[in-house]
Amino acid sequence: MSNSESDTNNITEYSIYLIRHAKPSCMPCIYGRTDVDIFTPNTDDFKNFAAGRNLENFRICSSPLTRCRKTAEIFRQVIGSGNEIEIISDLQEIYLGELDGLPFGDYTKRQKKILKTAMTRPAYAKIKGAEPISKLRHRACRVLEDLINRRQNVIAVTHCGVIKMIFSFLMGVNMKSNRLWLDWDLNYLSGIVINCQYSLRDGVLKKNFAVLEPISVSYAQTE
Repeated sequence: MSNSESDTNNITEYSIYLIRHAKPSCMPCIYGRTDVDIFTPNTDDFKNFAAGRNLENFRICSSPLTRCRKTAEIFRQVIGSGNEIEIISDLQEIYLGELDGLPFGDYTKRQKKILKTAMTRPAYAKIKGAEPISKLRHRACRVLEDLINRRQNVIAVTHCGVIKMIFSFLMGVNMKSNRLWLDWDLNYLSGIVINCQYSLRDGVLKKNFAVLEPISVSYAQTE
């Protein structure tokens, strides 16, 4: 959906795509804020995704982490955006403290117990030094508000945690619910799109959103 303003009702329409990065290329671990590389996705799948969506003039934003920046760069090349990718700190993944980036084989017995809790009740796992989930929710909603208030078409490449916090806010789902963390399997290169209509005349914002299927499940290389 491209930016357009109606002469009759002064409505500005725009879309915000929140898309998870491509599949990471790293040793088995919970990588959270740890900076890891990605497998290279099939670029043709990105072209097919962009076809018919009029994404040419979209602003591209990204988390500072490599896996998002590299995914965002594929978008930039595919849609032919001449703008630099905008890096937004609030789009970063949650920091997982002592377990962040630690190979599973290096876990102590205590850490294995924490991991077991994280696999069954993710929002209740007490990980030393980890970012509180309430803080993740706060900054995810903050970046959503910023993107909506820009009244511009945006593709924001981010992480599972950020997208799920925004989804929970839009849906009114408890941010600690297993329905959010376990029942919704948010695949790589999938996410949500928020379609907005803003009335310049009376300042009313209307929005709806939909869940996106993965852009690609194939990769140009395996490592």
